[in-house]
Amino acid sequence: MGELAITDSVTILGPGAANLAVDAAGASGIFNVDDGNNGTNINVTIDGLTLTGGSAAYYGGAIFSKETLTISNSAFSIPGDFQLT
Repeated sequence: MGELAITDSVTILGPGAANLAVDAAGASGIFNVDDGNNGTNINVTIDGLTLTGGSAAYYGGAIFSKETLTISNSAFSIPGDFQLT
């Protein structure tokens, strides 16, 4: 299936991190936030979700973003070790 591409400004409002989890089941990343244009910038807000089971060969196991990203009232469930860069 693959990660979900976000290519336009959007706000994703979940019912709360304890109530809704988006699980990639280790198959891919969860969100790829990129409009494909280095000369423009989109704004993405994610609120009220748990993101779990994301997997990527390099960076962005849950979210890979080249854009302005705001995450609030959310949780990440990451198995094993991880690195923030």
